[in-house]
Amino acid sequence: MIAVTIYMLATLAIIGLHLALVLGAPWGVMTMGGQVTGQLPAAMRVGSALQAMILAFLALVVAEHAGVAQTGLVPGFAWLIWLPVAVSGVSFLLNTVVTQSRPERLFGAPMTALLLGSSLTVALS
Repeated sequence: MIAVTIYMLATLAIIGLHLALVLGAPWGVMTMGGQVTGQLPAAMRVGSALQAMILAFLALVVAEHAGVAQTGLVPGFAWLIWLPVAVSGVSFLLNTVVTQSRPERLFGAPMTALLLGSSLTVALS
């Protein structure tokens, strides 16, 4: 299914950004409202690691719901597919309306739009 592939690729790109930030990449302006230019401080690196883990969980939910993976998450919890849709929707609003960081908007808006559209497609299929 194309929607699952799009969701996975966009998720991998965002997880890659967060892992790079955790490891000290000087791209703080690309996340969390662009509050930091340069490397994230330790507490924000923890936040970035948590975001990467949440995104990985949401990707598993999407893959399971689409029948691409067998993780055991969805049986009895089919409603979980709406979690990636909701998180993507909120993330899209944060990356388009709330952030003051142009780099975050340029990267985050298209990525979260892809996540929202593809997760909604999977949810409705």
